[in-house]
Amino acid sequence: SPVPFSDKGVPLPPPPPPPPLSVAPPMAPPGAPMTPMTPPGPPEHPPLLGDVQPQTWGDSAGSAVSSAPRPTSRRKSRKSRARTVLVETFLGPHLFAADATTRLLFSSGHWDNSIRVTSLETGKPLQSVTKHKDVVTCLDLASCGVGFYGDGVGLGGHPNPQRHRAGRQYRLVTGSKDCTIAVWEVDAAAAAPGRAVVNPEPLHVLFGHDAVVRSVAVRPTLDLIASGSADGTLILHELGSGSYIRSIQVGLPVDHVAISQAGYIVAYCATAVTNVLITFDLSGRDVAVRHCAETLKAFELSEDGEVLITGGHKGVLTFLWVRSLELADDAERLGFPAVIDGSCASLGTEPFSTPIRSISLSAKERLLFVGLESGEIAVLTPDTSYLRHRLQRKLEHLGFY
Repeated sequence: SPVPFSDKGVPLPPPPPPPPLSVAPPMAPPGAPMTPMTPPGPPEHPPLLGDVQPQTWGDSAGSAVSSAPRPTSRRKSRKSRARTVLVETFLGPHLFAADATTRLLFSSGHWDNSIRVTSLETGKPLQSVTKHKDVVTCLDLASCGVGFYGDGVGLGGHPNPQRHRAGRQYRLVTGSKDCTIAVWEVDAAAAAPGRAVVNPEPLHVLFGHDAVVRSVAVRPTLDLIASGSADGTLILHELGSGSYIRSIQVGLPVDHVAISQAGYIVAYCATAVTNVLITFDLSGRDVAVRHCAETLKAFELSEDGEVLITGGHKGVLTFLWVRSLELADDAERLGFPAVIDGSCASLGTEPFSTPIRSISLSAKERLLFVGLESGEIAVLTPDTSYLRHRLQRKLEHLGFY
């Protein structure tokens, strides 16, 4: 071949020879022993999601259950567990409010962040209102009396009193996971399908909490709203104007709050290590503390607001004075037991066999309804002979005997 020259006429050196071709090793003849391959070493990069091997979980009975790696199914399993935790945490009496006069049921905790109104007579839904940005976790309904707004009776005036018909006025207060509280106007006379029982626009939207609002309480006679949150605070607002009053630092997540007619605020806090009831006055000072030996799930105030009734995992009803949180078995309740387990020797009834989930008093405290975790409802009534003796003692004290 011709020798290549550069542009100056000088012959160039010959190019280097090409590398030798690799030759595959010959195949072993049939019947020859196979040489095992050496496994590769560990990868130099950290394992990715696809490198993770399927794991084994234990079921409720303790047996191991394994499955092939299925990312979609695993995501569904996580979502199912999250829903279960949400129901177990929030499903309770604080999600519902009922009124015997209007035969209406108000409910919260719905997936679409709504509050719903249902007729107790027909069971038909009447209205659904969505205003909160997250799930509504608690609510409280209060009757504000006749002419609560518009005629100068009760709390402050309403921006448009002419649109209120004469009759009893109601206020619905809701708390949400979006850390806000809303005050709603309820028109009980509009309890019919297609009519707005709850005004879609709240009267007030109240702020101040940094975590989910777990409980709200309203006391119209004191013009007061109290809200408890997982951030460990109680916040007081005025019901009529929505004005901020003060914050009370509890230091523990607040699961329940109640307001007595005397102006005492009772807060219940439950953690993994303690269950405690605390009574505050309106200035924010704690006046009583009681450590409970069980997890409480149900609370009810007497009509005069002097006695707090509690129930929980042990399946017993406990009656406490709101002011001191001591057992209420003296003074006006002398002769009444302060701890009731549901048993009655004369009727042959057994004690409550499951935890107490809800408590409700009828008008004039004639009946006490106790909802159990088993789905049963127990109805308790005071001893009539004791009531007669108590009435006789009062009449004697007044000089009638």
